Amino acid sequence: MTKKTETPTTGAELAPISDKQMADQLAIYASEWGSKGPSTPEIKISYADDETKGKYIVKRGDETELIGDFCNVIIMKSRNQYSLYNEDKEESMKTDEFDDFKQMVSLRKGGKVILNAPYQDVKLEIKSKYPDMKFINILYVYYKDIIHKIYVKPGSRQGLWDFQANTSGRASFSFNTTLGVTTNKKGSTTYYPMTFQKGEDMAPEEFKTMMALRIELDKTLVMLTEANEKKVGPTNTDDLDQAEIVELFS
Repeated sequence: MTKKTETPTTGAELAPISDKQMADQLAIYASEWGSKGPSTPEIKISYADDETKGKYIVKRGDETELIGDFCNVIIMKSRNQYSLYNEDKEESMKTDEFDDFKQMVSLRKGGKVILNAPYQDVKLEIKSKYPDMKFINILYVYYKDIIHKIYVKPGSRQGLWDFQANTSGRASFSFNTTLGVTTNKKGSTTYYPMTFQKGEDMAPEEFKTMMALRIELDKTLVMLTEANEKKVGPTNTDDLDQAEIVELFS
């Protein structure tokens, strides 16, 4: 099912988050615990062979919502992950999401933890035994009053890194970001890398709202991880992302 959206909300139109909005958002996060699939929207570029191809869409479950050639978001947080999906075996392999390169990271195969070690050790294990695993940047973004997730694949990664370098020294949620699309053809295959462009700065009150949301986002990530550890032990945490949430906010 595909439907068009109205013009995306921009920072200039944001209002402080109400208690109800916060409760609704936290309910979304909680619904992902123990779920068997994505429950929170993911913003991505469509490769479907229809009118959405090469355009931004919101994907949630079986529903697809067309955004268009551009998407205005506020980047709240960036995380990292290694991921691989074997279509023949229908088996996923991934690390838990991680924030920096000094923390402990779990490597999972088919959902089962096969290694829990410092990041650098996990990285060496992946390079020596699983070289096909891809490093992915994950962006948590604010779009139309809800947190969404964006998986920045290798083809778009350099563009993201350049954008980060050009806007370094500032909080990513202190300004709007416009996502665009380019075309890159290799042989008979066409790819659609993302582009990133800085938009308007937040007004002081808007920035305070985003700061409050970021604090709640960090609390939620910690809360869900700790709850999982208490339930199943630290070597089997699902750190917010289900096997193929590999595509949204967890």
